[in-house]
Amino acid sequence: MPTEILKKFRKIRNLSQQEMADILFMSQASYSKLESGKTVISLGILNKILSLSEDDSDTSFEFNGYVIISKSKLDLISENSVISLDNFYNYYKQVLDEAILMKNREIDRLNDVIVKLRKQLDSEVNKI
Repeated sequence: MPTEILKKFRKIRNLSQQEMADILFMSQASYSKLESGKTVISLGILNKILSLSEDDSDTSFEFNGYVIISKSKLDLISENSVISLDNFYNYYKQVLDEAILMKNREIDRLNDVIVKLRKQLDSEVNKI
């Protein structure tokens, strides 16, 4: 997310970093790190900012080529590259769930190989 958008959002409302931090229930130092790009913004914070921006038609955040906007603004835009925060979260959750499923299958396959190798080893040891 470009940090300029976060700073612009705050300045449009004539808020100090401390006031914005208070709204987001965080310290001013933590907020400053978000605005400067030193800390990655969480989905929870992004959701809170988007909920505060319900009245702004130009407040959005870009991430990996997608523009993320609040759900109420989604009806106003019909571009394929625009998604709501909920859809963004659900998409990445699905991707991660699929990756975990694939890794679990690989772990099961490797466990089967280990069991077979142990049986072969036991068989060879018993022959001796």
